[in-house]
Amino acid sequence: MVISPLLIPVVCISSGFYKKDWKNILKGFYSLIGGLLIIIIAYYLISIFSKINYDSEIISRISANLIDYFFIAFFFWTCWNFCFFWPDISESVVGIAISVALVPPVVLVGVGLSQNDIILVLFNSKIVIINIFGIFLGAFIMFSFLNKKTTNKL
Repeated sequence: MVISPLLIPVVCISSGFYKKDWKNILKGFYSLIGGLLIIIIAYYLISIFSKINYDSEIISRISANLIDYFFIAFFFWTCWNFCFFWPDISESVVGIAISVALVPPVVLVGVGLSQNDIILVLFNSKIVIINIFGIFLGAFIMFSFLNKKTTNKL
């Protein structure tokens, strides 16, 4: 799965914060940075060797509202966590929504670096950070909610 190298480390960081486990936080952080760098370098190299046109997809990403990305990441990741811990619900639809929210901005950072377009790089870097924070916050809240639900049953 393409998105797992980006999403699972964020969940690891979130659960590490919830449990106050610094080992998991660092492990997740290093995995996340490694995954982001691999994607950025891959698309940097791909866009150097192929002609990239600034079509409507790239322009729409530049003109998008940053808070929209936060809410997409937050709500869909909260739903994904719920689906993950509730075995009867399929998590694939929510995973696809998160991949749409997270992977394209990371790709556009690599494209922007290859084109020497600092505006594209900075804007999409902000989107990546906002999405990661939204995913982190959604996972953290879901861990808290699920822990309280299981604690109350005991």
